[in-house]
Amino acid sequence: MPLLAGVEGDKIALIASSYGRVHNPGWYYNLKAHPECKVTYKTRSIPYVAREVAGNEYDRYWRLVSSNYVGYENYKKTAAHRHIPVMLLEPKK
Repeated sequence: MPLLAGVEGDKIALIASSYGRVHNPGWYYNLKAHPECKVTYKTRSIPYVAREVAGNEYDRYWRLVSSNYVGYENYKKTAAHRHIPVMLLEPKK
């Protein structure tokens, strides 16, 4: 699934906004249940492990990703009924 992401070094941050809808997107639940994944960019597929971030990490990666797309701040308002998760993908060791 193509997603807008924030990239910091070899880490990839994803916001599970689902356009501010009632529920988190399906990919969020898939990563929570099975955190090992592959990211394909151009012709390379790289294995990653996903984890949900909280606290200062949440704030940092929210700013990183939302700096690429101002719509995330609007989603935060329309989805005020729920916490919008931020997932961090790190290369599998």
